[in-house]
Amino acid sequence: MKKPTCPRGCKNLAIIDKTLGILPCAKCRKEDEQFVAPTTPEFYNMTKIQRVQQQRDMHDGDILQPYKHGKKMNPSPDFVRAYPEKARDYFSDEQLEKL
Repeated sequence: MKKPTCPRGCKNLAIIDKTLGILPCAKCRKEDEQFVAPTTPEFYNMTKIQRVQQQRDMHDGDILQPYKHGKKMNPSPDFVRAYPEKARDYFSDEQLEKL
């Protein structure tokens, strides 16, 4: 049986792991350790940063769920504060009084 070569394309023998399978050779793995990934900012200019942050602040309640996580279906106080007009559609008066 022929031993597999490095999957990166060099002519060295690949490392065979029982769990992960065929891995790059020791030389390529050493090169990977030397690599430092550059970190880039999310946005490059201040006006875009401010506009996006403003939109996030305006629409942060759009992803709120009416119930908290868990087996009991307890109302989420954040949802009730964000959407008081919709709270009565989801919860009874007794549940709302407990908040």
